[in-house]
Parts: sequence; structure tokens; C-alpha cells
Amino acid sequence: MWQPGKVHKHGDTTTAHRERLLQEILESTPDAEQALEMILGAIGEMPDLEEQEHTLDHQVRLLQTYALVPPGPGTIVDVAASAIYEVPLRKLKQWQVNPIEILEIDYERDPLPFEDASQDGVMLCEVMEHFVIDPMFCFNEINRILKKDGFFVVTTPNVASWFSIYQALRNMHPSRWPVYAGAGHKEANHIHSREYMVSELTTLLEAAGFEVEEILTRDYGIAAEYEPIPGFDQHNRGETIFCRARKVSPPQMRYTKPVYLENQPFMAPDLSAPPVTDTTGPAQTPPNPPLSNREAQILKDLKGGDASQD
Repeated sequence: MWQPGKVHKHGDTTTAHRERLLQEILESTPDAEQALEMILGAIGEMPDLEEQEHTLDHQVRLLQTYALVPPGPGTIVDVAASAIYEVPLRKLKQWQVNPIEILEIDYERDPLPFEDASQDGVMLCEVMEHFVIDPMFCFNEINRILKKDGFFVVTTPNVASWFSIYQALRNMHPSRWPVYAGAGHKEANHIHSREYMVSELTTLLEAAGFEVEEILTRDYGIAAEYEPIPGFDQHNRGETIFCRARKVSPPQMRYTKPVYLENQPFMAPDLSAPPVTDTTGPAQTPPNPPLSNREAQILKDLKGGDASQD
């Protein structure tokens, strides 16, 4: 029976918990055994032994991510690409993967380098927790490049997991990765700026024009199983949120509570509309809504100069 101060289930081990988690995925996903072999093979080929050991700790997350992706063929974009699950995605599910390497662009400001409605799927895995400015910009960009009914797989740490709760109860930081890197090449986007609840991720997806098909949480398997605390909801307490959603409409919101301070509807720009002109001064553009980063970049390219707004 649970008692204050107890964290993990009595007699459980990290290895046993990881094996149970893997077995759950293997039993529910027809080709997961082959996928796991490929994932472990790709990890074994990593040249950096320290990185190899670290990645092995994440095999449950990698396999669950693979399991969420529907079968191809077609093209998918992997934002902050992983070469680990790309192998089984190509070989077992027949996907052509278009990678965007880590920090190749600023995901919160820069348009994704693909045409409108050109992709069958997008993956955003262990990325959005590093966003510091505007996750809706990225979600709306993903909507833009997806075909109708295209899928969106997103994974991110769960701020309401038993891990986070027990961390807080022991006066330790509840975030999975609350540390700054310091100066150097890892300085940017290192710390987890914000972690999410299942309800918050669902809100963002719906605001961006997606319908959630499947959402679950699962532990990493890098510790024994946590002991649930009596009297509290037991659902969605795994360390990572895994979600697959489908594009069902254009973006609905530019900003949305409770992730943003206020709600603001998404308004697609009419770049062909003439500027509003008054008779007392130069041509003026409407002050509302403000240009998105993508819109500003398009106008900047057209003008060959600065398209920022005052």
C-alpha cells in the first residue's frame, strides 16, 4: 500500500518496467518487433558511445513514436529529424522522410520549406517543449504544408506525470530537463522552456485545425514504475505524451488560451488585396491582424527588403 515518501512500486526494477512497456507496444503493433530490431541496430551504429548509451534509454519512446505513424507510402516531414526511427519508417512503412535537421531553421519564426498541401504527414517529436515564443506558429505552418487528412505525430514530455509530481513533492524541479547549457554550441534551445498537459496539447491541435485520433502517455522506462497516489486521477500519468492527429480544417486560432494570454482567431492573409489608402497621407495597410512570420517573409521576398510591421 502506498505511503507518503514512497515513489516506486515495491520490488520493481528499471529493467522490468522497460520490458513491460516494450511488450505493450509489441503486442499492439504488428510490425513492432522488426521495428525495434532496426531501432536498436541504428542505435548500435552511432559513433559516439555516450550518445549511444543515452539513446538506448529512450528505446520505448522511439518505438512508441514509430507505432503511432500510419503506414505509407507517401512523404512525411520530420522536424528536428531522428535518424533512429527513420530506418523502420522507410523500410517497414514505405515512407519517404524529408528531414529538417535540428535548428536548421527557427521553427517558431521561419516558414517550413515546403509547398502548401504537399506532405502526407509531419512529425514533431521532443521539440515543442523547447519553444519559447510561439508554438501556434509552428502548428499552423504544419497545417499549411499538410494535404487534406494529412497526419501529425507529436510527442512531448508530460508535465502532469507521476515523475513530475514526485519531483515536486520531494522539493525537486518537476520538469524533465530544467537545466541551461551555458555558453557554447548547445546554448540555444537546450532547456525545456515549457512542458505540457494532455489537455493543453489537445487545445493547441484543435486550434490549429487538427482532430486528435489517438493520444496516450507512457513512461520512458529509465526508472522503476511509479506508485500511483491514492485519491488522484490515474489517467495520463506517463512521462511522455504521444499523439496522432489529422488535418480537418484550416487553422482556427492564431493564439489560444490557456497556453497563450488571450484568444485571437486565425486570419489568412489576402496578399493580393490592395493597401488601404487615405487622402491625407501615404498608403496604409490595415493594423489588424498583424502579419505572421510567414506572411512577413513572403512580403519581404516580394519587396526585396524589410516587411516588418511597426
